[in-house]
Amino acid sequence: MLWEELKKIWIKQRVLFVLALLFAVQAGYVGCRGLYSQKAAKAVERNETIYEQFYSRLEGRWDPGKDALLDEWLRERDESQAQYNTLVDQLLTGDISEEVLYTYYHGTPFCQNRYTDVLEELDQQRNYVKQDTGKRYMMKGNGWVYYFEDHFLYYLYFVFLLVLFIPLFIREKETGMDLLQGLSAKGQKRIFDHKILAAFTVMGSGLLLLTGEKFVLYSVRCGLDNMMYPIQSLPVFETCPWNIPVVGGLMAELLLLLCAGVLLGGVTVACSMFIPRTIDVCLIVLILVFVPMFLFSKDFLFHYPILTSLLYPDQLVYGWRDIDIGEQVYKTGREIGWIGAGSLLAGMVLFGIAKIRGRRCA
Repeated sequence: MLWEELKKIWIKQRVLFVLALLFAVQAGYVGCRGLYSQKAAKAVERNETIYEQFYSRLEGRWDPGKDALLDEWLRERDESQAQYNTLVDQLLTGDISEEVLYTYYHGTPFCQNRYTDVLEELDQQRNYVKQDTGKRYMMKGNGWVYYFEDHFLYYLYFVFLLVLFIPLFIREKETGMDLLQGLSAKGQKRIFDHKILAAFTVMGSGLLLLTGEKFVLYSVRCGLDNMMYPIQSLPVFETCPWNIPVVGGLMAELLLLLCAGVLLGGVTVACSMFIPRTIDVCLIVLILVFVPMFLFSKDFLFHYPILTSLLYPDQLVYGWRDIDIGEQVYKTGREIGWIGAGSLLAGMVLFGIAKIRGRRCA
């Protein structure tokens, strides 16, 4: 029976077609997205080859040897620029020809602006890492910054959940197929459980596939290296209290979205048992999700997580800038756990209410 419900959801509800469409939309969005983040260093992107040349010797956990090496490069840069400025003065007084100046410029990389930009960026990264060498590693964070700043997946996932859960029970009722008879004592008592279990399986599969596609797209376009480095290695997680790797931020987001899916599914199915019209249920869900965005501030949604906060969990995962204290604040791991557990419990209670309501109507 479970297999039949899975086929019904994927094929008859056209969830597979919708998922393929969402795949195409996400690929188009990431491919066309302008990467203009203020948090990602432009010097790295403009001079990627040069940056890689120096970065490869500094990557990872910081130590005194890397410190001395970078100091040596900076000293050589300063000496090269000083000599270049001297040659410019000599050119202006007519003591040397332009050829001498150009030969020195092209033969001495450290006096060139592109090398200067790269070394300054590395020096800034070093200053950040040295503030806490136990939790901050030298890493290229541009790809991860772009990944974490892209929240388009939330909207795709929300559409996917609507397509999955809204027709789950309503379609049979609207077409005259009284599915609720299967919840009676004489019917197939487990049909409700099989449909919900199938929906959970499809929900998890869809989220994993959409997240996997996003990860692959950014890996190809920007590079997502060093995923096992401490998450504080990225400045966006500068004061994050979690002792997890960079990929842990992705997993936290994934788990919250799964919990949000259970809660939204519970809301949708419970509503469908009381309001047997697709358009009405859809409208109620949209109101519950989007109206709080206009009624409450982002600060409120961070401190008092509701369905909207869970479906768009960037603030819960990446923190919230508290203007009053001038710092980025984060939920602790325990708070995230309680939020997830609470949403799961609330979702399961709503599914239980829907099941009881279905049996009474049978």
